[in-house]
Amino acid sequence: MVAVALFALPADAFGGRLVATGHDADSHCAGYDNTGQCHFVQVAVNYVRGGAPNPARPLLVIDCSTTGIVSTALANSGAAGGPNQVVCPSANLPAFNAIRLNTAGFSAIVVGSNSDAINRGGTADSAALIARSADIATFFNQGGGILAFAGDTNGDDPADPYYQFVPIGIGGKAVVSPFRLTPQGQALGFHDSVNGIGTNDDINCCPTHNSFQEPAAGSALQVAERDSSVPPAPETLFADGTISGGKIIKGQGVIGLPSNRKCVSRRKFRIRIRQPGGIQIQTALVFLNGKKIRVLTRKVFQRKRKVANVNLRGLPRGTFKVRIVVLTSEGTTLRGTRKYRTCTKKRKSKRPPRL
Repeated sequence: MVAVALFALPADAFGGRLVATGHDADSHCAGYDNTGQCHFVQVAVNYVRGGAPNPARPLLVIDCSTTGIVSTALANSGAAGGPNQVVCPSANLPAFNAIRLNTAGFSAIVVGSNSDAINRGGTADSAALIARSADIATFFNQGGGILAFAGDTNGDDPADPYYQFVPIGIGGKAVVSPFRLTPQGQALGFHDSVNGIGTNDDINCCPTHNSFQEPAAGSALQVAERDSSVPPAPETLFADGTISGGKIIKGQGVIGLPSNRKCVSRRKFRIRIRQPGGIQIQTALVFLNGKKIRVLTRKVFQRKRKVANVNLRGLPRGTFKVRIVVLTSEGTTLRGTRKYRTCTKKRKSKRPPRL
C-alpha cells in the first residue's frame, strides 16, 4: 500500500471571537468625550480579528458620526488595518444590506458606540443590525470577529436593541466604579495601571455605560472586567465560539481533517464531521477540487456518536482542495477549506548494502 504525506495549507476557521463592552472606548480614543482608552481599542480589535482566517482583511465599521469617530479611534490606537469599509445603515440601508458578510471580505465587524457613532436620534442602526443577525452569525461562525462598544441608553435594559444582534445577556444593573480586570481580561492584554497592571489606564480612566449578565458556568462567554457593585457586574465580555441555538457556544471542532504531520494511506484519508452539543446539522456537503462528492443528511447525525466519517480513496498525486459546507437546522452555514499536497514516501531499498 502506497503511503501519502499530506502537507496542509492554512484552513478556514470555525468559530469567531467577540468583545462586548459597556465602555465607549471608541469615543474616548477619538477625543470625542475625553482622551483615553486607545490601548483598550487596540487590544479589543486585535483580539476579535485575530481569529479570522485572514486577520489582515479589512474591518467592516458601523459608524454614522459626521467626524468618523470609529475610524479615528482605530487610527489613533494603531489598530486601523484597512482600507476598512465604513457604512451607516440608517443613512443608506440598501447599501448596508447589499454588503456580503463573509471572511473573504472582512476580518471583523466593529460597531460604534450608541448615540456617538450610531443610533443618533433613534434606533434605526440597531434595527438594521438585528435584521441581519443571521448573516452576522454565519460570518462569526466562519471565524469573523465582532466588537460592540457601549450601548448606553439603548443597551442598559435587557429589552434594549443595541446588543441584540448577538446573543449576549444585558444586565440592566447600575454600574459602580472602580472597575477591575479579571485574570482572563489581563490575559487578553488589557491594562489597569491604577491597580498596577500594565502601563495603560484602560478601564478606570473612563466610565462604563452598561453591564451584562453573569455568564453561566461552562459558557463560551467569559468576563474580562467587573465593576464594584454587589455582586460585581460584568462590564466587558469576550468569547471564542460559534453562534447556535440562540447562544454562543464554545468553539468545537465540527470538521476533523488529517494532521499535516501525519503520513496516511491514500485509502485511509478520512474526514470526520462531528455534531457537538448545541449544534444540529441538517446537511453536510463535501467537495473535492470543486466537485461535490458526498452529501450527508440529518439522519446521519442523529446517531448516538453523531460523527460522520468520509473516506476519500485513491487521491491523485499533486495538490487538491477539500471543502466542507455544513448547514445547521437553524439555517446557519459553517464552511471550511483546506488544501493539501500529496507525495509518495520513499520506499526502503530491499537490496543488500554494498561491502
